[in-house]
Amino acid sequence: MEIQQKAKKDMRKTFITYGILIVAFALVTLLVPEDESKFGALTFIPAIFLLIYVFYSKRILESLILSSLLGYLMAYKLEFLLPFSEMFVEILVDPDIAWLFIVCGLMGSIIALIEKAGGAFAFGDWVSKRAKTRKSTLMWTWILGVVIFIDDYLNCLTIGASMAPITDRHKVSREFLAYIVDSTAAPVCILIPISTWAIFIASLLEQNGLAEQGKGMHWFIKSIPYNYYGWIAAFIVPLVILGIVPIFGPMKKAEKRARETGVLAPPGSEKIDIRAGEVVEVPENPKVLNFFLPIFFLIGSTVYLMICSSALLRR
Repeated sequence: MEIQQKAKKDMRKTFITYGILIVAFALVTLLVPEDESKFGALTFIPAIFLLIYVFYSKRILESLILSSLLGYLMAYKLEFLLPFSEMFVEILVDPDIAWLFIVCGLMGSIIALIEKAGGAFAFGDWVSKRAKTRKSTLMWTWILGVVIFIDDYLNCLTIGASMAPITDRHKVSREFLAYIVDSTAAPVCILIPISTWAIFIASLLEQNGLAEQGKGMHWFIKSIPYNYYGWIAAFIVPLVILGIVPIFGPMKKAEKRARETGVLAPPGSEKIDIRAGEVVEVPENPKVLNFFLPIFFLIGSTVYLMICSSALLRR
């Protein structure tokens, strides 16, 4: 009975939310000038809506689609449908976007295979024997994040899948775990010249004429000492774990919730957890090699191919 009442309440809330959005979108569409060049500060409306709605709904994809729709309504009024559809098609057939879909899909597949082979479970068991305390478990999370430096997506997927069950035993809030994972992934990747971030930024430098063809990586490496955000973000994590830098604000509340109530994930997070309730079957005698071998092979093959590509560019 309680579940049915909650479902009805959620449905009612959804109808009310979308009703308000329809009215608000209609008003914005009617009130903005016909000439786009006269929008001025009004161009910030979709971005402001995105920030507000993403915090309200906790649904990123829905917020991005609605904010894009609002922008097209402002620009094209009632004739928005065709440009909006063309934009979707243009983005989906873009080679860079296609590459992103393929990479993310393949990396997700690697993590799924590691879990299926029992690698994540075996790794968790291996770490739990060495990390007896809460702080040591979180330090292992940070160390693993530094080791898997090839790509931030791979970093987040791997550490999230392997360390969440271990940190759960020590009542670490998912918010704190997410902070450690996210503040290690991209900052470390952007500081190491053999990562997907390095390739991406080097190509941007060349495409925008800021570096000669084949010299993008050279200038990226020269910029590493000045990447203050990357250095600070990566090295402040262990200070936070050890309590040298105190946590505050919403994260402090999340940690208090996890310690006192045992509720690790924030309320409503099941809406964005596509694997909520999923049970991963662990094979008999899982081996930690099933975790390390695919990861190290991926890192090694990536480094090898990057060296080969650089050699070809020099010729």
